Amino acid sequence: MPDEFPPMNSLLAFATAARVLSFKQAAEELHLSPSAGSVTFANDSVEALELASELGAIPRETDFGKRAGRFPIVMDCGLRSEGLNYSLGSTEPEGICQSVSFFPGAKTPVPLGKLYTLGIQFFIGRAHAASLLPEVMPLIESGRLAPEKVTTRVVAWEEAPEAYLEHALKLVVSRAD
Repeated sequence: MPDEFPPMNSLLAFATAARVLSFKQAAEELHLSPSAGSVTFANDSVEALELASELGAIPRETDFGKRAGRFPIVMDCGLRSEGLNYSLGSTEPEGICQSVSFFPGAKTPVPLGKLYTLGIQFFIGRAHAASLLPEVMPLIESGRLAPEKVTTRVVAWEEAPEAYLEHALKLVVSRAD
């Protein structure tokens, strides 16, 4: 992990699921973007908006229709294509939109022409958690990163199949005996 990201005026994190809160927490607690003026969290879940507010983000309720502004860096962590398109539309020209989402199904509409015209850089993919553990574990051990702040439910390995079918903002499955 780099010690610092390039300066930015604001950071907008969009999500239809609260997984983005861990990104916001990392940016805040690790001081990865010390010049960020604010982090805005847009969601249609009151529960997720309340948790985002507790973590210091500016909560913004949305139905993922009309965008509320444009931002230089946007993060999408949702599960619905309207959330992805809301995120892409909220990225300012020459900005960056990062998606850590998986969209099931054969097709997900993405406005490639708009992205091209506006010069928006779009990245999609998951974190390779195992390879990052040597860098992340010391941050957790030192208290600089506190993942428990965004964890809303912990279940045993045996309970995982049922737990994934139930609502949880951030579910953690434990293999501990």
